[in-house]
Amino acid sequence: MREGLTARDARGDWRNCLFDNVNRPNVYNSRVSWYEKLGADYVELAFRAARAADPNIKLYYNDNNLEVNLHKAEAVRKMIQDINDRYKRETGGTRNLIEGVGTQMHIWDYNLNFNNVRQSLWILSTLGIEIVVTELDIPGPNYIQTYRHDTDMSERDAIAQALVYAR
Repeated sequence: MREGLTARDARGDWRNCLFDNVNRPNVYNSRVSWYEKLGADYVELAFRAARAADPNIKLYYNDNNLEVNLHKAEAVRKMIQDINDRYKRETGGTRNLIEGVGTQMHIWDYNLNFNNVRQSLWILSTLGIEIVVTELDIPGPNYIQTYRHDTDMSERDAIAQALVYAR
């Protein structure tokens, strides 16, 4: 899902919340996106191809910033629910196509709103599928300021970082 979704976006069709030829991150500017080639159903097509390749594999959808933008979490929930409902209707089964959702938490700010974390996890939990934290990193403020991986962290920053991890 693209970043910056609004409540209006989340209330609408989840397909309008995907990266497309207009709304995509800069890293994709030099490439032709899946959306451009396959349309808005590219996510479902990828999951169906994976299921066909290995019927026993457990499939997860993975995204980031779901704890930052609850509208994005809602759009992801709607997408997974829609894909799973259609898959079960078409197969006549009870197994979901997407059996888990992964959330990447790149916490750049020690002032993270932990209520948003809880709320995003609650939104996703309504799907009745497994939820996993696939990435969790909390860089120190010096890293954020300089974007350097070798920045020394003060003891004060290390304690602050540890407290955020603990929460």
